[in-house]
Parts: sequence; structure tokens; C-alpha cells
Amino acid sequence: MGVFGLALQDDDFNRLNGTEGTGMDVVHYAIPVNGNAGTLEVSAKFHYQTINDKWLEDVFSYSSDEIDLFEQMYDEADKEPVLVAESNLTSLATALIENENINLKIFPNPANQYLYVNSSAALSGFKLRDAGGKVILEDSFQISDQPDNYKINLPEADGIFFLELFNEGNSLATRKVLIF
Repeated sequence: MGVFGLALQDDDFNRLNGTEGTGMDVVHYAIPVNGNAGTLEVSAKFHYQTINDKWLEDVFSYSSDEIDLFEQMYDEADKEPVLVAESNLTSLATALIENENINLKIFPNPANQYLYVNSSAALSGFKLRDAGGKVILEDSFQISDQPDNYKINLPEADGIFFLELFNEGNSLATRKVLIF
């Protein structure tokens, strides 16, 4: 058994901190957004599938008690792929939408327990996402004729978050906020 082909040029294939034999790899993706704004959602699934029939043809061309038993077990085995790991990522890097016609103030920033939003446009709701794009808080505002201050009770979390503000389901603006 060994590492062959292009995997030999992959610095993190089967290695962790320079130690070989981890059975791990880091896969890198580059997704061109071509100037498109909006939230980018990526889903990745890793499946395990038993060895393919073609790799066993040579072994099964021989006969012994052990090989015959292995061939019988292999033929009876479920060869459907098995989901081993799954990950979802929502990136807001392309979603920092800015409506220049809105006078918007978000304070205090950094914040601890509360966040206030003062907007020249009526707001219907918000989503607060963590740096990975996961929605950690979502709520609606009471729409009034006179847009005013909106108060958001913050979760007990520390870090950088993205506050996306909506008017009747349409995204108006996204701002970065620090919660401590």
C-alpha cells in the first residue's frame, strides 16, 4: 500500500503537521462568483464505497479456501456508498448587499446584550449569521409608518457576525457586527 500519482504532490494528503498516515486530506475549492452578489451555499458529502469489482478480478482468478470465502462475502456484501461525512457552508462574502438609498445606523458595535438599528426605511426582520454563514438568530420587526429604532436581543455568543436586514422579504443591507 502506498500513495501514488498526483497525491504525492498534495502537501496535506494523508498528513497532519508533517506526520504521514492520518488517512486525512484537505480539499480546496475555488468557486468563481463572477461579480454576482448574494449568499453562496455549498454542500459537500463524503461517501465510502467498498473496492470496485475490477480491482478484485485478478485476486478472484485464483482459488483457495480464503480467496473463495472472501469472494463469497464480497458478492453478498452491500456495495452501496455509505455517507461518512457531510458539511454545509454559507458564505456571506459575496452577500454584503448595500442599498445606498437607506440611511442606516447600527449601534453599539461592538455589542454585548442588545443591538439597535436606526433605519430610514421600514424593516420587517433580520437574520444574524455567524462567520460560517449559519443563521443563529432570526426574527421579525413590527412595521410602522415611521421607521425608527429597532432593538435586537443578542444571543450569548462571542465573535464576528453578519446582520442582514429585510423589508417585506427583500434584503436591504448586511452589516458586520462584533458581539462580546
